[in-house]
Amino acid sequence: MHALIENKYNILLADDEDNLREIIAFNLEQQGYNVLLAKNGKEALYIFMQKKNELHLALLDISMPSMNGFELCEKIKSIDKNFPVFFLTVRNDREDKIHGLKMGADDYLTKPFDLEELLLRVKKILSRYNITDKIAINKREIDFNALRVKLPNGQEYALSVKEAALLKYFIQNKNKALSRQQILNIIWEDKADEASYRTIDNFVVLYRKLFEDDSKKPQFFLSIRGIGYTYKNN
Repeated sequence: MHALIENKYNILLADDEDNLREIIAFNLEQQGYNVLLAKNGKEALYIFMQKKNELHLALLDISMPSMNGFELCEKIKSIDKNFPVFFLTVRNDREDKIHGLKMGADDYLTKPFDLEELLLRVKKILSRYNITDKIAINKREIDFNALRVKLPNGQEYALSVKEAALLKYFIQNKNKALSRQQILNIIWEDKADEASYRTIDNFVVLYRKLFEDDSKKPQFFLSIRGIGYTYKNN
């Protein structure tokens, strides 16, 4: 799987119409997205449970066998209330649309739809993961172009390329549990054998020194026992 810093987003697409599912997937892939396919709600839920820390959007048909889109959305939101869900449906009933949006759906498009409109709406939802070249964490200013962090006292820390890449990955996936192995696969990719879990631990120690008021009582870069780490920022 490609690193997110290369703008690869992972979309779960669930629809029981084979032809439409393949057409949508093809067009999403042409835009550079990775697409995971499911032909019913239960299959989609299984994929979500296995890949939830790597997914960025669920694109769901409502009328599916085994488990419909509303039921699937409810389960996804019970696990991660902030995870974006986009409904695709032949149902144009106003109450259905309101019900879906009340469940926390981010968007709703009725079939038949224009593929260009779909792609634009998907891009808009995924824009939440984009971060600018300059961003601040706890009054510490990060410049990803210059690979520097400016501290409140005016001093600057020069980030290595990997330190910046992992920091950006944490920010793009805020509030998500990230395993050490997942981080190795994403950030180091085919050179994962050049790093270790200890390498990641050392990076997190550095981030705590840079961004936390008290590195021993972190508020942003948190450990998750038995998994790895998460970057928390509301």
